[in-house]
Amino acid sequence: MQNLKDIQPKPKLKKYEAMFLLDNREVKKGWDYAKGIPLSILEKNGAKIVSARRWDERKLAYEIKKQKRATFLLVFFEAPPEKISLLNREIQLTEGILRHLILVHDEFPPVAFEPVEDDVDVSKIPLGDEEEPEEPQQGTPEEGGPQEGVEEKSSQVPGEETAEVETEEKTGAGDGEKTSPEGENPAGGEEETKPQEG
Repeated sequence: MQNLKDIQPKPKLKKYEAMFLLDNREVKKGWDYAKGIPLSILEKNGAKIVSARRWDERKLAYEIKKQKRATFLLVFFEAPPEKISLLNREIQLTEGILRHLILVHDEFPPVAFEPVEDDVDVSKIPLGDEEEPEEPQQGTPEEGGPQEGVEEKSSQVPGEETAEVETEEKTGAGDGEKTSPEGENPAGGEEETKPQEG
């Protein structure tokens, strides 16, 4: 008869969703190889994989570890909650994974049980460290208009600009317009402060 002290309770498993940004240099070596990097860490730490699918390959919003593109891997798994902090630490230290995010779920969404297509043509996946070609700007000066996204800059010093505006306000009185002395507000509201020349 088995001793009650020797019986270990089953660990309580929670449901998780993880998104991994895989380095395209690793994906170029083969999809199964790249996908195996995070999956082996999960399985080593007691996770039970429900599904793992390639989500997309995209340009990143900002450069991560000198990479401008990454392939996204979406994984649904069950794991003991006490292992998640250890998982996070190990994943952060693993080459080939640029970033990751793990979320807890009450129930898996239907996408977790859809069939997975693992036919990935790695030859079409661009490496993420090469320079992106610059898009041509519209509206060149030769066409008679300023370039889009380019601010026109004045050659005036900011203090001179302020002085001209003040002069126009003071000398612009005509045809019945009244100018108020500096510091007074004719509308009776709060005083408007003007930058002083120094």
